[in-house]
Amino acid sequence: MKLDEDEFKRAIAEQLDEVVKEYLETKAQKGHFECSNCGNDLFDIETWEAQSDIRAAGVCRECNERMPIEIDMSDINDLK
Repeated sequence: MKLDEDEFKRAIAEQLDEVVKEYLETKAQKGHFECSNCGNDLFDIETWEAQSDIRAAGVCRECNERMPIEIDMSDINDLK
């Protein structure tokens, strides 16, 4: 059986996109980011896709400040 490497890499990259979004929305809500307004480290995080890239933003649970979360997806995008 011959495996199409490009197709395999694209499939893995698509799964990694989902893993990144899941991680940010569930695991990265506490202790990974600090609010520039109040210093709190507890956030509600939302992710979405825009222009074939993942975007994210967090809202501080203490002061309700919204901050963008930068995600470097270049290595994963290279697989696509």
